[in-house]
Amino acid sequence: MANTTYRFRSSLTGWLFLATTCGLAVACGDDDDNPGGSGGSAGHGGQLTGGKASSGGGGGSAAKGGSSGNAGGATNGGAATGGATSATSGGAATNGGATAGGSASGGSMPGHGGRGGAGEGGEAGSTGGAGGSGGQAQAGEGGEGGERVIFTTVEMTTIHTLSPLPALPPDPTNAKADDAAAATLGQKFFFDKRYSGALTLASDLGAVGESGKIACASCHASDYFGDNHSTGPVAIGADKLTRNALSLVNSSFYQWTNWGGRFSAPWQLPIAVAESAKNMHSSRLAVAHLVWDKYKSEYEAVFSAIPVDISTLPATGGGSDAAFTGLTDPQKTAVNQVLANFGKALEAYQRKLVSRDAPFDRFVAGNASAISQSAQRGLQVFIGKGRCTSCHSGSHFSDDSFHNLGLPDAAATPDAGRFADVPLLIASTNPFNAVGPFSDDKNTGREANLTNPMPDSAKGQFRTPDLRGASLTAPYMHAGNLATLEAVVDFYDQGGGPAPIPVGTKDSLLAPLGLTANEKHDLVEFLKTLNGEAIPASLRIDTSNP
Repeated sequence: MANTTYRFRSSLTGWLFLATTCGLAVACGDDDDNPGGSGGSAGHGGQLTGGKASSGGGGGSAAKGGSSGNAGGATNGGAATGGATSATSGGAATNGGATAGGSASGGSMPGHGGRGGAGEGGEAGSTGGAGGSGGQAQAGEGGEGGERVIFTTVEMTTIHTLSPLPALPPDPTNAKADDAAAATLGQKFFFDKRYSGALTLASDLGAVGESGKIACASCHASDYFGDNHSTGPVAIGADKLTRNALSLVNSSFYQWTNWGGRFSAPWQLPIAVAESAKNMHSSRLAVAHLVWDKYKSEYEAVFSAIPVDISTLPATGGGSDAAFTGLTDPQKTAVNQVLANFGKALEAYQRKLVSRDAPFDRFVAGNASAISQSAQRGLQVFIGKGRCTSCHSGSHFSDDSFHNLGLPDAAATPDAGRFADVPLLIASTNPFNAVGPFSDDKNTGREANLTNPMPDSAKGQFRTPDLRGASLTAPYMHAGNLATLEAVVDFYDQGGGPAPIPVGTKDSLLAPLGLTANEKHDLVEFLKTLNGEAIPASLRIDTSNP
């Protein structure tokens, strides 16, 4: 049977040969750049994918004065490099099956440093004697154990859909989304606590009844702008909430904002958070007074002049409060515009919180040593047996869709997720959405297919979270009830939550995976490679006005 050799180029692996020898694949490094002669071909019936090397044929003879070609007996891990080292005329060739603990010649992925049991090389004549037969590769020495990872062309196609992270998508509903001055103002708002209302639950934020204790930064203060102050699985603001506070890093890549898609643009979220009794326990009039008293000139430089004298209005009130409903229409419109612009400035700041250049990104770009062999095996599980890309797809590692995982819920009334959130977004009484009077583009169509009520299939559905920075954003899930990445992997390996689930119908994508302990470990190691560069220190500073 004739041997056939196939060759392709990959930015992941450099040159990689896949040669069929009696129907079995053999991987070896590219020796195109070696000036010496070709190495002996591997024996029939062997397979080199990082485990046992095939019983090699005789090592190639070294060219006079040049480097040898590839050795016959490849080692465990990296493909074998040349059998002889620049043999000179009359010199003795070195072992035919020399090992390579690092990357194979030609730039394929780094291997495990095995030791080839090579025969002794013969006496070299003017062209060098033939090397001895290559032995069985022994266990890795000087590198990780296990097989060298080789990705198929199908796997590599999938991998390239996961990196790099692209430019941020525009938000046409916010004309100031990428305005530098708006972002500077938004950072001030992010750290300002003075407009927050009275605490109704004692915590590290303060005692019951104290005001001015909560800023956006209170629940987004970790390295990845997640919650590191709440002592339980869910966030604590003025009171205990029902959901885990999400990280803000890379959050501007989402199509929908928050766990249940309660918002169709990021600027809408701070408005609801400010007026939530359990979050900041504030009001739109309190926000308007903060802007008027502390930020008026900066605000008007970014947006426009505030058309009414806010100082003459009640100190607090909003929505259906008498203090707000009793205002004139021009006054109410002016207050609502300030509140909307408050959210838009915060969005502009949050769009600065982007983390790129994770080890995984460098690996995809061609740096084969950027992630460990364990992480590479975990990547294969992620895109293969683990079926993770069914939901965690694209360079943002999220399909921007909603799924019911059957997650246990200890609440007296289980969280209905998207089914409950969408009606609040599209309610006729909500002016702060993509089609409302404060949207800068009412024709995006973002909310076109939303209904009130939503179909029953939306019950218990929550948005697929981004996995970049995942190891920095514990606890996990909307209720924060999985404390570690290992627990998350176990949960999915079991096929999601057990029956009966708290609400709705579990997503049909979920089924037991049958992962081994090693596969679970490797998968977690891969997830750790998704931590990108740190957010600049200048964006972490409390710049709020005195």
